[in-house]
Amino acid sequence: MRYVFIAIFLIAASASAFSLNETIPAGSGSSTLQQQYKNLKADLEIANGFRMIKMYTMDKFWAIVEDSLLANKSRLNESATLISKQQKDMHDLTIALNNIEKEKQILSARVDSIIVFGKPYSKAGFIVAVSLVMLGLAVLAGILFSISRVSLYTTRELRKLNENMYQEFDTYKRHAVEKEIKLSRELQNYRNKLAELKMA
Repeated sequence: MRYVFIAIFLIAASASAFSLNETIPAGSGSSTLQQQYKNLKADLEIANGFRMIKMYTMDKFWAIVEDSLLANKSRLNESATLISKQQKDMHDLTIALNNIEKEKQILSARVDSIIVFGKPYSKAGFIVAVSLVMLGLAVLAGILFSISRVSLYTTRELRKLNENMYQEFDTYKRHAVEKEIKLSRELQNYRNKLAELKMA
């Protein structure tokens, strides 16, 4: 009996050794590694209490594992490349966003301010300054108007005074001429009287 068992064991071992060209069941290439591992465990042969794996099956499984690892590594490399590209794009977008934010702040500053002679001034300050200038001009115009009214009044008074003085001077001159004529007549009368006295 012992010999029969050894003979059966040798036949099974030689059969498993000569069946290295046995292929993995169809559809296992597309199944997951875990499924293939379960299939591998299910196909184990037991000899003397040990589970035996066919070398060809193990090599095929290892090749699939390596291919899967290479595919995962390739996907990881592609993902790393994609991540670095996306990080660069994010950096570029951040720079563009910062530039847009700066332009927005410049535009809002331009909206909130008025540029006079190339310098920005706040609208409120500019309105206050313009209001003060206009108020100053109005006060100056009022002062100038008052001065012109006073000057006009003074000019009228001076003209009246001048006319009065001219009339007084004209009256004085007329009186002086009349007095001179009168004095000339009297003088002439005295001369005529003197001449008559000398002749008489």
